Order: sequence, then C-alpha cells, then structure tokens
Amino acid sequence: MTTDRKPTPTVPKKKAAPSAVPDNQPSSKSETMKSSSGPSIVFLVIPVLLAVGFLYVAPQTVQQVPILGDLTKALLGAKSAKYTIWRYNQPKEIEVLFGQDNLESVMQKARVLFDDNEIGQLFNPTAKKMVHIDQLRMETEIVAVGTNDRFFWPTHEVGHVATVKIGDRVLTVTTMSKTPRVFSVTNFLNDTECTHIIQKAQSLLVKSMVMF
Repeated sequence: MTTDRKPTPTVPKKKAAPSAVPDNQPSSKSETMKSSSGPSIVFLVIPVLLAVGFLYVAPQTVQQVPILGDLTKALLGAKSAKYTIWRYNQPKEIEVLFGQDNLESVMQKARVLFDDNEIGQLFNPTAKKMVHIDQLRMETEIVAVGTNDRFFWPTHEVGHVATVKIGDRVLTVTTMSKTPRVFSVTNFLNDTECTHIIQKAQSLLVKSMVMF
C-alpha cells in the first residue's frame, strides 16, 4: 500500500545585508591606524631633517652670511665670539668667552685694550645699554663708554648709515664727518611735532640785533 507524501516547502534564504563600510575604506580600526601613520611619520621626519641640515650648514656660513652668524651665535650657543669695540672714533677687536666672561670682565678687557680706566658701560651701536652678557650674542659691535659719560655714536666712515628704531619710528643716522663729529638724522621729527615747536616759538621771536 502506498501513501502520498506532501512536498516539503522550501524556505527562501535571506540575503546578507550589504556592508556599511565602503570598499575603499579600511574595514577595521587597526587598518585605519596603519593607513594614517604614514603621513604622520613624514611630517615628523621633515622638521628633524631641516634641523640637522641647519646645524650642519650654519656653522660653515657664519663668516659668509652675517645674519646666519648672528642666529648661530644665539641659537647654537656659541662659546666665544669676536666683536668690534669702539671708544670714541677708535675701533679695536675684542673676544668674549661665553660661560666665562661677564660684562665686568669684558669692560676690563676694554680698559686694557684702550688703556682707559674710565670705561664703565657697554652699549650696542644703536644706543641700547648692555645689562647682561647674553645680550652680546645678537650683536656684532660694542661701544665702550665712560662710567659718567653718555653714549657716543661710533662714526665708522664718512657715509656710514645706521638705522635706529625708537618706538614706531625708524631713524636713519648718516656719518657726514668724523672730525668734527657730524651726523645727519632723517625722520627725527614728524610734521605734527615741527608744527608744535613753531607754534610754541612764535611768541618768543624778536627782531635780530645783528645786521648783515
């Protein structure tokens, strides 16, 4: 005797949900870290290479490029440096040993150089008084001044031009003569200051008693 069997119903398979991560994106946190580490390393290596290159090149270019020499003295902490030191119109060369010298010892060297025991102050060429030995690191010249004296502009040579910044104003000092000492100063007064002086002086003007 045979019996009829009903066919077993087929259950359709569920399709897998599409991945939320695009094909071109890393599929795990570790892959993300790996992919982002490359540029970071490059950005770190480049400044290191530049710094090493500067340390190698700068000492060799001290004499050729003055501004690099100044930066080298300041940033690399030079142990010694030679300067032109002025006393009135007379220049001499002096060596400063950083780590050993202080301002007093530098002034003593200057006293011996110029045979002048009156030296008691040091300035830079733009009239800034030196109060600490490290200030000399960014200078190339020093001006020696007597203890009770005022700053004297070094004349250098006729035609020499020095630039001085006072606040927001930039002055240009040009040597016109060494003996007597004559300088031309541009931008010494602005128009407002000149007008103020003229107005103050007008009430004090009198007729000259000298006839030509």
